[in-house]
Amino acid sequence: LDLNWRPALGPFADLFSEVKPWVSTVDMVVISTDQLGELGHAVSGELDSASSLDAAIQVAVAAICEELQVKLLCMCCKFVQQQGQLRWSVIARASAPGSSSAAGEHSGVKVVSSFSQAVFHKPLEALGGGDAWVAGFLDAHVLSGSGVF
Repeated sequence: LDLNWRPALGPFADLFSEVKPWVSTVDMVVISTDQLGELGHAVSGELDSASSLDAAIQVAVAAICEELQVKLLCMCCKFVQQQGQLRWSVIARASAPGSSSAAGEHSGVKVVSSFSQAVFHKPLEALGGGDAWVAGFLDAHVLSGSGVF
């Protein structure tokens, strides 16, 4: 489920009131950094570095994953600079019930960030980057044949 909400679609609260009862029943939910605030976990735009933004996003995504009981919560992240933007992804996966917490887990939610392999680029258009990431993620998942996210 890719929320892919934009203000022109109406209030986020209206969309989310329709979606919320179903989020725990789907395998994957994709959100944007803008939606962190709408879900009660705003990340300050005033953070001074991409690494501090990544750390704040990891905490927020883990909390949302746990609160909404989402199996897999994904986000494409960007740190915009004058010369271009740094892009990476953060994924939170709920641990199986009864499993013990391990390193890299926040309250029973495992969080993985690709920040150490972030890509810097100058996009020609600010549309479609997240959709392309989701397509690649799903393709890799299907090709793995594991059936497990």
